[in-house]
Amino acid sequence: MQHHLAADETAPVALRQWLTEAVGLDQLRFRRPEPIGRSRDIWIVSGRDGAGEVIEFVSRRETGRGTFSGTTFTLRREAAILACLEGTAVPVPRVRAVAEDGDVILIDLVPGTASFEFDDDAVRARTVESFLATIARLHEIDPAVLDGVVEQPATAADHALIDLRHHQAAFQEFGAGEAALQRAFDWLHRSVPAQVQRTSVLQGDTGPGNFLHLAAEVTGLIDWETSHIGDPMDDLAWMWFRKCFLRGDEDVVDWYARYARLSGLHVDHDVVCFYRVLVLVRAAVATIVRRAHNPGVEDPKPARMCALVDAVLRDPYGRGGVSDALPPIMDADGRRRLEKVAP
Repeated sequence: MQHHLAADETAPVALRQWLTEAVGLDQLRFRRPEPIGRSRDIWIVSGRDGAGEVIEFVSRRETGRGTFSGTTFTLRREAAILACLEGTAVPVPRVRAVAEDGDVILIDLVPGTASFEFDDDAVRARTVESFLATIARLHEIDPAVLDGVVEQPATAADHALIDLRHHQAAFQEFGAGEAALQRAFDWLHRSVPAQVQRTSVLQGDTGPGNFLHLAAEVTGLIDWETSHIGDPMDDLAWMWFRKCFLRGDEDVVDWYARYARLSGLHVDHDVVCFYRVLVLVRAAVATIVRRAHNPGVEDPKPARMCALVDAVLRDPYGRGGVSDALPPIMDADGRRRLEKVAP
């Protein structure tokens, strides 16, 4: 993994001791990746084995202050998902150790970068193709691979409702009565898609920033906290969120067309719109959870996200031609389904 590393820092003593025992390495050194995520405490760990070879890992530690603290989406759950996916058609980091309390996991350092900035358009296009092909392969894996780790949907509605209920539970635990989110949960329960083309393993939160690549090839999918079994259209909504909403890029119509070709699935834009609302709700809940764990810290994001969710609910499918001040979702032929309007 290519990182811009800050100067070496001193890791917590307890973490250093656990890692020494977990992997049996000497001369441990700890480096911070750039940028450092806010949901977990992350270190790049290197040390020498008995033969004197340098080995590198990634340590992910629960801080109690992040967007997943106190929710279903634990590091122990993520490690179990990664272990199940090891050896499948998708590249994921290998899990080396899990702390007894589940608050620290150690995974292999995967080569590549998570950066989505390119100087060469051809390299960018090949990287995107590799990413979409990887997600298409992920969606073809037998969901039974995660039996006993995550819940399996028994009905079409379960494909959305199982994960929705986890986020609603987090909202009820840590929320402060945000009316817009309660209305959104009510709408989502009423509007669950009646049909699902395929039941798939989903990465959740997939898209730019959450996969590693090297020489235009994906080397690993990372950040599996919110992985679950569901509808592939859910992951497509996450692609929109990470590409358009977070990065401000143009619409994902080309990505969707390429995904359809690679997966053999029809991209149902009404269903994507449903999951786009759910993705925004998930993101809003994450900011609320973080706020609850950091009392006294000024954070405008929960209010902003709740206001955005409220705006989206006025026209969630874009049929009124007005909407939510967000980049549009388009049909495969380029027709806009959600009009982009000024904020």
